[in-house]
Amino acid sequence: MASAISEYGYISAKLKARMSTLLTEERLDQAIRSQSLQEAFLPFRGSYLEALEGRYSATGDLKMVEADLASLEFSAHVALLPHLPKNSAVFVKMKAQGIESELLKSALRLWFDAHARGRPIGDRAGYLYRGKVLGFADLGAVVNAPTAKDASLALKDSPYGTIVEAGLPKAVESGSIFGLEHSLDRLFFQNLFVALASLGAAEIGRAHVLNSSHRIRSR
Repeated sequence: MASAISEYGYISAKLKARMSTLLTEERLDQAIRSQSLQEAFLPFRGSYLEALEGRYSATGDLKMVEADLASLEFSAHVALLPHLPKNSAVFVKMKAQGIESELLKSALRLWFDAHARGRPIGDRAGYLYRGKVLGFADLGAVVNAPTAKDASLALKDSPYGTIVEAGLPKAVESGSIFGLEHSLDRLFFQNLFVALASLGAAEIGRAHVLNSSHRIRSR
């Protein structure tokens, strides 16, 4: 088991490596006060968000940039997991599941619009998260499922399968997906509070500091 000193040294090194890439209040203020969207990307150069400028320059698509931000945030949480003791890792994993739940809700909205409302979704499907997630691997299988049952089967190995199996048919019947989204939110917060309750004071501090060193959004 690592000593407290070696653990502190690891955290300190991680923080120092990250500090220069975090956004300062001054940079954020420069972006907010920019006269154009192209200009707003300039303060991000040299930071962890620098690649977003290239994405926007190549596509001209702000929604694609937003999708990249969600991916970055999710990846930052997942990157923490191997470096944390068990209880802290469970807590950070639960935080990552909050992001994962939002990605799933986006996929379910696409399915609902396509299959329950008969609306075209081709202009939005390109923003679907394509990377690996914690509980399941393919959001595309959810969106392309021909029936509500098939959509829930695509999630059978995830924490969300039972909720979607019960809630998606009700959403189709009622014409609203809000109740299903609420159930997913409730699952996330219940799990998060359980994970938080399992932490001791030292682990809470450790998880907070490590999260700061990996965070995607600088306040």
